[in-house]
Amino acid sequence: MIFITLKLEIEAYNSKSIFGYDCDSSDSSLSLQYAGMYCYDSDSSVPNNCGSGGSESCAGHIYNTEIVEVTVIDDDHSGDVNSTVRDWSDQVQTFESDMDIVFTNYFHGEDGENKNKFPEFADYIFQTKVYEGMEVILYNKNFLKL
Repeated sequence: MIFITLKLEIEAYNSKSIFGYDCDSSDSSLSLQYAGMYCYDSDSSVPNNCGSGGSESCAGHIYNTEIVEVTVIDDDHSGDVNSTVRDWSDQVQTFESDMDIVFTNYFHGEDGENKNKFPEFADYIFQTKVYEGMEVILYNKNFLKL
């Protein structure tokens, strides 16, 4: 069986409150030194769904990133990876929605039963946003026969 591993870089940030001190994305930033998190600068790549109304720039908000590996198999769960789809752009919204459900169910539970396990995430709303998709194909020499 052949499986495909997808690497996701997850960026988690506090969308409600600006960090209490001056911060930026440099390694000498107070947010990195004291909170262990980066801080959004005011450049154009900063998300714009922060503040109480969810429509303000996230400049000044802290964030962290994590790389997560996901095993991908076809809908038939065969592991044959026989999909011919190369352009996933029309499926990004479905992926984002599915990931929102995965995170919500993990940290909150389907009926809220996990909120006691993860009290720090009890009030979080999980919103997945794909900023860039990059195709990287790595071949295992044991499977590739030329």
